[in-house]
Amino acid sequence: MMNNHPVAVLRKDLAATIRLGHPWIFDGAVSVPAGMAAGQALDLHDGRGRFLARGLHDPASPIALRIWTRDASQPIDEALLRERVRQAAVLRRATVDRGASDAWRLVHGEADGLPALVADRYGTVAVLRCDSPAVHGLRAAFAAALMAQWPDLKGVVERQADGSLMAWEGRVPEAALVVEEHGLRLEADLRLGHKTGLYLDQRENRRRVGRLAAGRRVLNLYSYTGGFSVAAALGGAARVDSVDVAAPALAAAARNFALNGLPPESPDYGFHAVDAMQFLEANRGPWDLIVADPPSMAPSAEARPKALVAYRRLSRLCLERLAPGGILVSCSCSSHITAADLRGVLADAASQAGRPLRLFALHGAGPDHPVLPAFPEGDYLQAWYGLAT
Repeated sequence: MMNNHPVAVLRKDLAATIRLGHPWIFDGAVSVPAGMAAGQALDLHDGRGRFLARGLHDPASPIALRIWTRDASQPIDEALLRERVRQAAVLRRATVDRGASDAWRLVHGEADGLPALVADRYGTVAVLRCDSPAVHGLRAAFAAALMAQWPDLKGVVERQADGSLMAWEGRVPEAALVVEEHGLRLEADLRLGHKTGLYLDQRENRRRVGRLAAGRRVLNLYSYTGGFSVAAALGGAARVDSVDVAAPALAAAARNFALNGLPPESPDYGFHAVDAMQFLEANRGPWDLIVADPPSMAPSAEARPKALVAYRRLSRLCLERLAPGGILVSCSCSSHITAADLRGVLADAASQAGRPLRLFALHGAGPDHPVLPAFPEGDYLQAWYGLAT
């Protein structure tokens, strides 16, 4: 039996894409009744009046409708939310090595059937994030569902726009948390840290870098709080240089070194508060392993051409500073830069640097960051591993 909701009408020929599972409808592709508020459930029809999907409306976003269901009889309610959180928990229990880490993503938005809702776990605290005001009315139910699925949690908090934390369940932590990840101990600042506190999507790549680092001189560009650096040092690196333009991030990196019994004042570790490109221009190295994990250079499709130029320059500089037999780990966290784009950039950079490069692995985020096959925007993280001769 069909529920009675206001109807939005598709204005572009996207019905096949929607049926395949793409969860976003942009404002230019749909006609929405006037006066619809954020969070209003809308039924999406094609031009002939046929039901396609049901979603939540956001009048202030370019994404006018985020699809929750393609079943006309299924309401968007707390029962649906609880079931989607349960399914997300089933996936994590099956795929995440919870004995090796106590920090991972519990819910990954669209990929878990919960558009605009994200939750990350740090020890016994979950941090939720809302990517749209359309889901603000679901936050209390979301927090309760997380607690029900993960009864060892002691609280669920949300970081506000001003950096303050609001508790939905339990109490707000009084200080930064320390989490464990494949033998690393890392500080997670829930108030000021990027994303919800740490870049959990790079967890498995940090482990891989640690395994590659033994005896190597390692350079970590855009190091943030030093996750790759700590992994490399614990993996037996001969030297580790961390570069980030933000001095507070490097101070946090030094604390992470100390947390792991690595004296940050050691001459084997360098912390450089400078722009990564400037550092590369001024320092020839060589290094045996370079990790380049810049912030998103292509936040929009319009920014993509300029971003490719920047990635190419960055990759060339890295390759020119690698020792023979050195390894480059080149990362992109923008959905507008595909794995094929980054591979092409690396091919160009290798030619410009005169350094033959053999790519031997491509990795993305871990299994706690699933992707939908019909939603390429969700497959945002790419990490190419290459050996330069």
